[in-house]
Amino acid sequence: MDDTDFAIEAPSEKQEFELVPSGLHIAVLADVMDLGQEENRYKPGKFQHKVRFIFQICGDVRQKNGSRFLLMRKYTASLDDRADLKKDLSSWLENKLYTRRNKQGEQKLYPKDLIGRAANVQVIHVEKDNKTYANLAMVAPYTGDEEPEIENYTRPAFKSKDVEPEPSPEASASGDDHSLTDDDIPF
Repeated sequence: MDDTDFAIEAPSEKQEFELVPSGLHIAVLADVMDLGQEENRYKPGKFQHKVRFIFQICGDVRQKNGSRFLLMRKYTASLDDRADLKKDLSSWLENKLYTRRNKQGEQKLYPKDLIGRAANVQVIHVEKDNKTYANLAMVAPYTGDEEPEIENYTRPAFKSKDVEPEPSPEASASGDDHSLTDDDIPF
């Protein structure tokens, strides 16, 4: 038999992603990805800084393989009052946006400071182009006693710029020198 004489079986159906069940769920922010500048689909030629927040759904709701569902939402990196990111953060953090000052003295929100923070999230299913999507509809404060932790998280393979987490104020107080630089990527 010739080495090139073989067949590869094609799947009979397209593989579908498991949808996060609709409803209210406890979640934990597992990651924030900096997607860089993306063209605005409604205003060609205009570019906006985009970020993706990735939540892990906690509790008994699991994928068939036993892992937690991931729920992702892309935002324009803006804290303008009209921005969806500002609305969701204000709702989630009860209007307490956690900001720090950078070297230039500007108050900035560093999204990595929010990683590991729990939330209540509302998931809705939306039909578009004969496909069903699980969308993040609302983020609210977590009201439980014990905050869930991130579990076995691996960053999805998306094209993005990695954003290194900034040190917490506690780390700076401990004597570690983690000064902010001009390359920081805050909002």
